[in-house]
Amino acid sequence: MTFNGQSVAQSGEIKTEILMSDDVDVNKPPLRSLLKRWAPLLIIATLLTAGYLAGLNEYFSFDFITENRNRLMQQVNNNFIVSLVAYFAIYTIAVAVSFPGASLITIVSGFLFGWLVGGLTTIFAATLGATIIFLAARTSFGDLLQKKPASGWPKCQKDFRRILSIIC
Repeated sequence: MTFNGQSVAQSGEIKTEILMSDDVDVNKPPLRSLLKRWAPLLIIATLLTAGYLAGLNEYFSFDFITENRNRLMQQVNNNFIVSLVAYFAIYTIAVAVSFPGASLITIVSGFLFGWLVGGLTTIFAATLGATIIFLAARTSFGDLLQKKPASGWPKCQKDFRRILSIIC
């Protein structure tokens, strides 16, 4: 049975034909989709690589910290808020790009800002950095993990939803 050029099934469903040219690969995602999917991880990898190429890793060494102890303390004493905001940004980026020197930066926060202010700032910066890397990984690998779940994945999803319902 036909209606306005479309075939209608007995159950009332409309069946249509999609005409495609031979040069279109329906299994290949468009470039824009690929960029959106992989851009977060590319940005993180680029930041980490650029940091190493610029030699920033040498500023996050025990030797550098001990050599510049007085200068760092003076900077914090003269500009406490600016120093704290700079530390927060540096620590967030360090965690987001999984920079190996983050543990030393954690110790320096207590040394520069005191255990309470340094500790609280580190906790919030680490949480933000971890959230950034989590979202980047989920954007890039989330579909893959959901399409090919491990045997325990449904239970994990159920537990995560339960925990989120308690928190939120």
